[in-house]
Amino acid sequence: MDKSILIVDDAQEVRELARLGLEMDGWRVTAAASGHEALGCLKLHVPAVVLLDVDLPDCSGAELLSLLREGRPELDVIAFTASSALPPGMEVRGAIPKPFDPFTLASDVSRLL
Repeated sequence: MDKSILIVDDAQEVRELARLGLEMDGWRVTAAASGHEALGCLKLHVPAVVLLDVDLPDCSGAELLSLLREGRPELDVIAFTASSALPPGMEVRGAIPKPFDPFTLASDVSRLL
């Protein structure tokens, strides 16, 4: 399995903790702080998985999900959320609640794939 992942979250500490937890398990991590930055990352490399914060300052999670999947309908996306419910239109592999445990994040991601 390709273990490349794009983390999209506006909180730097969340991106750093997620990167730490995933890299400890051998994932190749790219991180973006906004929807705009995430789309730029996809121009350079399409990861196997996107870990997507559903509440970004520059766009909604559902809007970004639609843009991420343009031309890539097979892209696996996992929601990253502090809310107990996903917004309407978020068709994803599953959700990982925040706060999260960086030591179990890699196994949580793998379980949802």
